[in-house]
Amino acid sequence: MIPSELWTRLWEILSSPPRVEELIARKYPDRLRAYQVEGVQRLIEKERFILADEMGVGKTVQVCVALSLLIRLARIKTALIICPKTVLSVWHEHLKAWLREAETHPYSHVHQLRLAQREGRPQVWVVPYSRLAKRGAALTWGSNWDVVVLDEVHEIRNPDTNKHREIKVVIAHARYRWGLSGTPLQNRIEELTAIFSVIKPELKLQADGKPLHQVREIIRPYLRRVRRKDAVPDLPPKQRQEFWLEMDEAQARAYHAVRNGARTGLGGGRPVTFTHIWQVLTELKKICNFAPDSSDSPKLRKLLEIIEKVVARGEKVVVFSQFRAVGVTALTHHLNPFGAAVIHGERTDEERHQAVRRFQHDPDCKIFLCTVQTGGHGLTLTAANHVVHFDHWWNPAVSWQAEDRVCRIGQTRPVTVYDLWMKDTVEERIRKLLEVKGLLHYEVIECLSDSEFKKLFTLDDLLSLLEDGPLAG
Repeated sequence: MIPSELWTRLWEILSSPPRVEELIARKYPDRLRAYQVEGVQRLIEKERFILADEMGVGKTVQVCVALSLLIRLARIKTALIICPKTVLSVWHEHLKAWLREAETHPYSHVHQLRLAQREGRPQVWVVPYSRLAKRGAALTWGSNWDVVVLDEVHEIRNPDTNKHREIKVVIAHARYRWGLSGTPLQNRIEELTAIFSVIKPELKLQADGKPLHQVREIIRPYLRRVRRKDAVPDLPPKQRQEFWLEMDEAQARAYHAVRNGARTGLGGGRPVTFTHIWQVLTELKKICNFAPDSSDSPKLRKLLEIIEKVVARGEKVVVFSQFRAVGVTALTHHLNPFGAAVIHGERTDEERHQAVRRFQHDPDCKIFLCTVQTGGHGLTLTAANHVVHFDHWWNPAVSWQAEDRVCRIGQTRPVTVYDLWMKDTVEERIRKLLEVKGLLHYEVIECLSDSEFKKLFTLDDLLSLLEDGPLAG
């Protein structure tokens, strides 16, 4: 007897092709929002397409559903997903939950790649960009993939890198080429041309030399951006609380020693460089967290006060810091009594996965502590409804995007964000400088890379951060 599931699959393949929304309604009743159904349709129908939806609206789910439908319709058998290493476990979890028609393989099993492909079963491989950045990587991963997915597609925005060149070879024969990015791409003509030379090279954007507004019109059918406020208007509200603290004596001594030493050095007639100033400012920012050789600070005491109140209510907290030593590492000992799950750049994929899973499902794990670089992308941390920024990245959009790990689809409670600042320090002056330059508006800065953001500041801007008194506005 032929199993009913097989009959269903045969009927889908042999009968007149059903509409995508009909298949979704049949297989995933009431599990997708309208904009996600539309996204799945665009991926399947356009074949070469970029989902540039804002973070937290379910791009990964849309890809998994699209792959599932294409397999059920017998249009594809093999798919390669290329993503940042930090979200490998996220992809494996989503594939397990949403794509049961295919075997999923980690990149560490690359030695089985050719054998698995010869067996002919539907399969999905997930590999980090770092494996594709090496010269000759295409010899290993190049194949006749039916689908290639580039998560965080802006990773290939530089056509002069090995990563771009190798991926261009890997993707060359794929019928379906999908890019994902939570970062806006529409305003950067150089990046658009580089990315579309891989996703849809037949557009020949680079060769045409068209102005930006014309390029936007050309790519419009092949790129979609959905704003979170439009896609998920029923998300719970987010409120902010700012705490302005004063340095303790040890911090003040260390802070003034570093700042005065820098002033003396800068006044010695030697050329002043951006690199030197950035180093001094970074050192001052570290002292705002902890004085050298100290395990106590006003920020730590305020953090523990916040956490104790939140935990007493049976709720959870995510704590972000931009620093490893004077951030995550320094805080770990103090937060372990609350069952803290900790990740940073040196944790393995499996360790990151287990930390997220523990935080999301273990009621005794009350704290998730991470660097903003490793925890600010690709993770779902909706078990928490409180976020603490122990310190702040130069570009505020990085911190705001990190908050979206908590305030996203799946969050059912209002979210409170706590910002810890030190008064009369470089932290306050940086904040004021951002305000003066109009850089505290998400729409203005969300698309800027770290290097682009720093180019918005002149040498005089940075030197002014080392002065006393109010910042000129």
